[in-house]
Amino acid sequence: MSKIVILGTQLAAPQILCDLIDKIAVQDPLLAEWISQLDTIPIIKECAINALNSLIGKSGIQRALAVLDFYGKPFAGSVDGAIATDKLPNGLGVRVSASGAIEFIADQYESGWKKEIKRLQDLYKDAFLN
Repeated sequence: MSKIVILGTQLAAPQILCDLIDKIAVQDPLLAEWISQLDTIPIIKECAINALNSLIGKSGIQRALAVLDFYGKPFAGSVDGAIATDKLPNGLGVRVSASGAIEFIADQYESGWKKEIKRLQDLYKDAFLN
């Protein structure tokens, strides 16, 4: 049976922000302190979308309008963005949860899709963290 699922959280919010603040603190401790007081969800969401956009056009990746299941039915939940490839035409969605964690959304119905999902997740994580 085909089903779009939220693949386990790949980038948890506290770790993302702690790493970022640690890097900033080396250069500017006051700025790092100020950032730590902000609502970080919009910041993480903007970084997540920027990372997704940076992948468009690379390695056969194109922007997708939605994440679809095997039968072409769109994911009913929200996504902040989605990408697709020839090997994953139904797309891989990315969204930032209410806690700030980055989640991936896809249908893993076909065995070939699982490999492509993993490849795209790895590319995305590299783009986000670098």
